[in-house]
This record gives sequence, C-alpha cells and structure tokens, in this order.
Amino acid sequence: MNSIEAGSIPGFATYFWFIPSKQCFASIRFQHLWTGQKSLQCYVESFMSHFASHVITNDDNDDEIEILGYAMHPGDEPESLSPRFRTSLVYKPGETDLIRKSVDSIRKVIRKTTLTLAREEDLTKWQSFLKWTNLRQQPEALQKVRVQYELSTGVTLPDLDAIIDEWNEEHDRQWDDYGFCFRGESQKIRWLSHSLARTEIGLDVARDNDEVVNPASLIDALENKRAAILRLLD
Repeated sequence: MNSIEAGSIPGFATYFWFIPSKQCFASIRFQHLWTGQKSLQCYVESFMSHFASHVITNDDNDDEIEILGYAMHPGDEPESLSPRFRTSLVYKPGETDLIRKSVDSIRKVIRKTTLTLAREEDLTKWQSFLKWTNLRQQPEALQKVRVQYELSTGVTLPDLDAIIDEWNEEHDRQWDDYGFCFRGESQKIRWLSHSLARTEIGLDVARDNDEVVNPASLIDALENKRAAILRLLD
C-alpha cells in the first residue's frame, strides 16, 4: 500500500496476542497466508540482545554503545549468557501421538508448500519442478507458487520425527503441511496442521485501512472470545 522510500520497511501487518498467565501467545491471521511468527522471534531476540535489562553496555562513547555482555541481574559483571527467544507450536492432545504410533502403517506421504520465488532456494526448487514436468518457465511476475506432491513410501520413526521437528521449526504459513495416508484408510489423509491448536473464530474488529486492523478493537474482540480461544489449550 505504501511507496517504498528510504527508511521505510515493506511488509504486511501481523498480530500476536500474548497471554503471560498461560505462558503462550496466539498468532492472529486475517487475509494473509503468513503469520509472521518467525520474524517475531527475530524481532524479540534482537530486542533482548540490545535493550533488555540483562544487557551490560559501555556508554563512555557518545557515538556508539558497546555491548560488553549479559548478566542475570542489572549491574552485575557479564556472565556466559546469550539472549534467546524460542517458541513451539501447541498441539491438540493425542493427534501427533497417533501418527507416531501408527508410523509402521504409513503408505504415502503428501507434502504441500508455498515457494517464494524471490528466495534463491525456493526459485531453484521451482525451476527443478518445471524441468521435471516439461513445463516452460512461468512469467516473471509470478512471486509465489503453491506446490503439492506425494510419495508412495513408508516412513521410519526417526524420519517421521525429523519431519515433525523441521515442520515445527519452519511452519509459518497456511499452505505448508505434511499429510500421511495409512494402510486400511483408503481416502483419509492425516495432516500435521490438523494436530495444531488452532481454529477459525469470527472477530468483530474495525480497520484503520485495508491492511491494518485497529489495535484497540482487536484487543476488545479477543477478550470477548477469550474463553473460546483458551479452550484450544485444554
């Protein structure tokens, strides 16, 4: 919506509802596929690295603040510490366990993901797909592409755990999932995303514009739905 000028940051609005009493936060997604949760981790960790009360600095130089290290308590000598902010997805009880317990019955693995063609790694993958399928190059205006493929193969438990761990670490968008088909279930696909504690809830919010939701109205709407949202943690 904004023109790109010096000092501006292109992107899209993201929303996170922190609930300290539950030691969790919710990613609130509206019209975008991405939640921006990975960027949030980088943002918080960067803040902790430079501005948290644990940071020990040398302020003698007026032009630049030198970070000497980190301490558990302000004023103490620097210790062998480093700032970290990590999150993990919340799962519904039993869903992922069911997939793991039935690993020997997996007959097919389905992968769907969104490739961002501005990223060199994703572009290389997309070009490989085009080559394999004998398709010509897509128009340059294409920025994102959805891909889904399946493999008729069994999976070992270590491989399955690696898939789940990698997906937990990288999952930050809607069209990004792994599905598993089991022997004896000809049509059913068990998706990892269906194991997540997430839902669709209508929120009565006001918008400042087409991109930005008014923050006060969003807080009010979330508080009104607080009980329903927190039931996802049960």
